[in-house]
Amino acid sequence: MSLCIGERHAQLVGTWLTDVHECIAELRQNPNVKPEGDAAVYGTADMLPSDILEDVLRSYVDIKMSVKPKL
Repeated sequence: MSLCIGERHAQLVGTWLTDVHECIAELRQNPNVKPEGDAAVYGTADMLPSDILEDVLRSYVDIKMSVKPKL
């Protein structure tokens, strides 16, 4: 798991920790449940040819890491 924390996250840490603990408890009670939904997108990267994956990831990083001008 990776986690990015910014200055505005301090007010959400308590809620996030509660959610994490609830998820862990659920996984321990149901270890054979397979994830559904958008989480499967990350596993798809392993199936793409490396040249396509590199282009997709570079585009994604370019978009996410671009600096927006101050208004």
